[in-house]
Amino acid sequence: MVKQTEKIGPTEMAPEDNPMDDDPHGECAFEIHRLQARVTELEAAARNSCTAPEGSYCFIRDGSMWRCTEPGFVNLQESVAGFGATFDEAYADFKKGCQQRADEYVEQYIAGRNQQSGATP
Repeated sequence: MVKQTEKIGPTEMAPEDNPMDDDPHGECAFEIHRLQARVTELEAAARNSCTAPEGSYCFIRDGSMWRCTEPGFVNLQESVAGFGATFDEAYADFKKGCQQRADEYVEQYIAGRNQQSGATP
């Protein structure tokens, strides 16, 4: 006979194996805990998702600050992001980060060309 199971987070448990079968309050606490874990998972996914079209900006609440990114944001190491208490502050910080990233690329490009030609900066 095959047991019917229900998905509970990363593990599976057969309903008859639930240790809280005789305690209605325990079952509620169990369900609340399961739902809180799911909410946390969905919030984490939503923080890093943006469905804005290319050429626009995404403003996502990140803790007590707003985060401004472009669509396609990967993470803070690979993508530019700006933070601020308001949309304007987050956008200004984002633009500053874009300028810094562009400056780094230019410096790397010049260093690479100088190395190829044997010139020193």
